[in-house]
Amino acid sequence: DKFKQKGLDLLRSLAEEATTAGVDAEFIQDFGNPGVTICQQALLWSADLILIGSRGLTGVKEIFLGSVSNYVTHHAPCSVLIVRETHNLNSDSLQQQEKSASSIP
Repeated sequence: DKFKQKGLDLLRSLAEEATTAGVDAEFIQDFGNPGVTICQQALLWSADLILIGSRGLTGVKEIFLGSVSNYVTHHAPCSVLIVRETHNLNSDSLQQQEKSASSIP
């Protein structure tokens, strides 16, 4: 129960912060398969976009640990934007990303 309450408190705080910044925000705390749950909720909310983080797992780690962002990308009813951790990227990758971002009109 304490764990559930901590999660709800965090979500409530983040939703309030978003609302203060002028962004409409709703939240739920649900349990189960994360990828499936995210896609189902996006469908229920008629979401336009899912913003999801990625730890950048590849190879054997991804096979054994799975990839929620990969599942969501392939099953979501809307667009998906993946935010990757930058500390796992080397400077060449960051420079390539910056060049790509700057060339977007």
